[in-house]
Amino acid sequence: MVVVLRLTRRLLDRVGSPTPDPPASTTVLGDWFGHLVYFGHQRYVLLVSEHSRLPVLLPGRDLKNLTRNFPEALGRVLAALGIPEEAIAREVDAVREAVIAATNNRSLLGTLNDFAHMLSYWLSGEPDVDLVKLSLRLAGTPVHPLAGTFPDRVTRELLVGEQGGGSARLLPRDRTPPPGRDALSADPQPLHPQAAVPLPASLQLELTLTGIQPPIWRRLLVPTTITLRGLHHLVQAVAGWEDHHLHEFLIAGRRYGEAESGADVRSDAQIRLFALPLTPGTTFSYVYDFGDCWEIKVEVEKVLPLGAGETCPRVVSGARAFPLEDSGGVSGYLALLDALQGPDHPEHEEQLIWAGEDYDPEHFDLKETNEKLRRVR
Repeated sequence: MVVVLRLTRRLLDRVGSPTPDPPASTTVLGDWFGHLVYFGHQRYVLLVSEHSRLPVLLPGRDLKNLTRNFPEALGRVLAALGIPEEAIAREVDAVREAVIAATNNRSLLGTLNDFAHMLSYWLSGEPDVDLVKLSLRLAGTPVHPLAGTFPDRVTRELLVGEQGGGSARLLPRDRTPPPGRDALSADPQPLHPQAAVPLPASLQLELTLTGIQPPIWRRLLVPTTITLRGLHHLVQAVAGWEDHHLHEFLIAGRRYGEAESGADVRSDAQIRLFALPLTPGTTFSYVYDFGDCWEIKVEVEKVLPLGAGETCPRVVSGARAFPLEDSGGVSGYLALLDALQGPDHPEHEEQLIWAGEDYDPEHFDLKETNEKLRRVR
């Protein structure tokens, strides 16, 4: 029996090297996906089952022994769910032999991020943390990929055959374009009657990461013919992020993103900028990684004619480096900077290894940034 623990990069760096071609998990609950989460000065490991979306929280103090500590943590959560001892023993024994690997499922990453986002609210100001109770609270929360049921109910059904309402069925990822739209259309009709961007044109956008001082920002020129999904890829490039997580735009009261983000989210894959109400002074939000919850305020500064031969998209100015991927949101990022800048900090050496000795939060190189943009496809 073997289980595969698929970990996000930040957790992988601390636990050990991934197996490039791991075997298939032979456990009932499938692979487990893990993420490192920070609340205040404490860190925890959040693991989520592939098949039931059951969450299990562990302390983040002893990461090198994660595979050794996980079976007991899983057993405590299953016992609290009321799973019979025989079924618990089978599943716990099945996860004692663990293989470490990288994540490979964006839907699971979305669930991890959603759970981490909930925890950030629940743990705000909490002096004492009961990880089993928190795991159960998450397990009783509706999760988008489950068809009309909850992680705790799906877990019971898979382990002991008790349905308890609903069905243990995962919804397929929705790749269907929104109603009334042709997925192959290169020239969609405007969604907003007030959309007034002329063609051909470019937008001068100022992107500012919220919650960080001094500001981290970029001034970006983009053609109005690109889609919101294309703008997402450009933002990833200028921020130096790796597109490991879900994202979302909030524009004029409407949400645009990936289909699995939620039922009220319109796909951004076919929405072009000229079809949106983007005029000088308009602001909208781009949110990335629903666990770290990075929010970038985007302001339309100018609508400019797009000259023949003009390089667009391109960054024209900016300041400071964006936070590293999976750095824990604003609080985690500030804790990282504190550790990096204090040689006597207890996590200085560990964080320096994770961030890399060449990481400089004040670094911004215009030529380097535009070179990244040119590689976006």
